Amino acid sequence: MNVVLQVDATTFNHIQNTYPNNATCPPGASFHAKLKGVTVIGYTKSRKVMFQGQLAQQEAARWGAVSQPTQKKRGP
Repeated sequence: MNVVLQVDATTFNHIQNTYPNNATCPPGASFHAKLKGVTVIGYTKSRKVMFQGQLAQQEAARWGAVSQPTQKKRGP
């Protein structure tokens, strides 16, 4: 599961300081943290933070409102 939050500059800096930068950053990212059950990547210019993994929704909820993911509809 992926969750993306767009946050203000203050919140972005707080998130960046909370997680260890313990992985190679993808292009455009300012930090990349791999934790048990979730990977967190922060993008400075857009101030977007992406949470990936089984615990993405729970971890993202610490920082902002997260809507329930929609289920993909399968064919008949």
